[in-house]
Amino acid sequence: MQLDQFQEQARLDRGDKVLLVAPPGSGKTTVLLAKIEYLVEECQVEPDRILVLTFSRSASENMKDRYHRQRKAGGPAFGTIHALAYREIRSRKGGIELISPAQAIFSLHQVRRQYFLSLQESTDCLSDISRERATGHFDPSIPERFRQQVREAYGNYKAERKLRDFDDLEEEFLEMLEDEMYRITMQHRYDWIMVDEFQDLNRVQLRILKILSKDCHLFCVGDEDQCIYAFRGSDTAAMVNFAREFDGGQILYLQYNYRSSATIVRHANQVIACNQARYPKVIDNFRQDESSIRIRSFSSDSASTRFLISHLYKLGSRRTAALIFRTNSELEETAHQLLREKLRFSCQDHPPNRYDRRLLRNLIDFLTYSQNAISCKVMFFRLLATLPLHLSPEVITRCVNSERWSEQDLLNDQIFDLTPDQRQGLDRLFKGFRKLRTMEPGTAIRYILYVMGYSQWIRRMAQGTGAILQDLIREAEDFAAEAACFGSVPDFLEFIRTWDGIMSEKGAGERILLSTMHGVKGMEFDEVLLVNAVEGSIPHEKSMDDLEAERRLFYVAITRAMHDLTILVPASRQGRAVEPSRFLKELGLPIEDESPVTAKNQVGGIIRMIKQKIRL
Repeated sequence: MQLDQFQEQARLDRGDKVLLVAPPGSGKTTVLLAKIEYLVEECQVEPDRILVLTFSRSASENMKDRYHRQRKAGGPAFGTIHALAYREIRSRKGGIELISPAQAIFSLHQVRRQYFLSLQESTDCLSDISRERATGHFDPSIPERFRQQVREAYGNYKAERKLRDFDDLEEEFLEMLEDEMYRITMQHRYDWIMVDEFQDLNRVQLRILKILSKDCHLFCVGDEDQCIYAFRGSDTAAMVNFAREFDGGQILYLQYNYRSSATIVRHANQVIACNQARYPKVIDNFRQDESSIRIRSFSSDSASTRFLISHLYKLGSRRTAALIFRTNSELEETAHQLLREKLRFSCQDHPPNRYDRRLLRNLIDFLTYSQNAISCKVMFFRLLATLPLHLSPEVITRCVNSERWSEQDLLNDQIFDLTPDQRQGLDRLFKGFRKLRTMEPGTAIRYILYVMGYSQWIRRMAQGTGAILQDLIREAEDFAAEAACFGSVPDFLEFIRTWDGIMSEKGAGERILLSTMHGVKGMEFDEVLLVNAVEGSIPHEKSMDDLEAERRLFYVAITRAMHDLTILVPASRQGRAVEPSRFLKELGLPIEDESPVTAKNQVGGIIRMIKQKIRL
């Protein structure tokens, strides 16, 4: 690829501390790889004297793969700051075990029971801990006593099991760099350090970078307009004040957006120009073609979803499209609707799986066993523990370990030592399973709840965990209502299996991708559909105190589009009236009303026209 004049200037620059400001679609990765090749081939820098740091492991792997497609052997060290810290700590201190997401959630189990926290609320608590460590700031609306309980529960769990998280790695690596001999060794290990997505560094990572780059060249690439990870501690300050952070640092600019049409670049520039904490840079469109940006208003969120479904059915076979949402919950709801319509898609972000709850998994197991009793021995005995059959754990263990466990064996064989009442209860259970096979799925779930006795286990679960019984029953009833929309139990189970697969695979390669604004960064698509562009969502109701950060998210979302951009604006969400996002005015485009024309709104339009004439 031939470089433009701005890319070539960056490739050849050999300044001591340099920041390259790279807007969306400007070819920053191409420039980084071209610069590495220039240093190795023309400046005779040894590849192992170059360190390339990226924000994510996927970005690191992508850059490494692209480099090795051009050069078969050798190469610089590619990785994240987390990976660098992990490698250095392990080389000096031995083995490291990182805490898993499931372990992190489990560490808060006592706090969850005390405050009735949902899985999502627990995940948010862990994010708050990480943000506080990265930034030194916390949400003042959260009581200090609660924060302290969360910190102690999480910290104690890690300490007892000698586990570390990513924040621990960075902080421990920073402590290691306080040792003078080790610090000097690290400072002389590399001649060049290159950093991608510089705007995403938190304050600890920035301190590490300053120490490591003291005696070598530093070349950073970033864009303060795409700094969208404030919840992880990222801050535009280091970007905007680069020359002060790195004494005498030099600023270079890439100017052309090669990705998007002239239309998209022009209107995106209008939006981001409203931010103050940014460089006053020029962003030109390389492409001269105009394309479509449409802002479409609908009467409700359900009408908006119906349009999405219809539109995606018409999507060309070679076209890629991204449905972009502000939150995971919005993504999940739309994903559920698309799957019901048998549309194929993948997810870049994965909200908590709505079916991955013990209460619902048991119900799914009941339905599964009713359809295929022969191959589900372990499942069957697990379900026995949720029913009021009064079988002791010892009896269940004997049953599980026995090679004979058919319906006839359990009811007649004396080795299981069942009482007459227990045999009678099992007989009713087997008859119940036979009835389930012929029921519609919604009816089957209510039969499990109220006839087979699963609701009694729900009651025990509420008493043992401190959960609210009515909420658990409502969750089961909602599940039954959802199941009632399917024609048969096998159809419903197949739907759940497909959903589980989508929720467990990241970006599985379908032409249609669903993502949050945060997850879609660095990607590009033929078409982008931005969903729910209304106040309270974009900008989010919890982030009104940082509108510049919300505007950057909006900017990142719309600049993923190469050709067409459609922005969906429902007039109501979940039955509540909402206003169009304030950022739509900054785009400078009209909103097209897609609501069906009825006599009522025709009259309303006439009345509005008369009022306007009276005012005139």
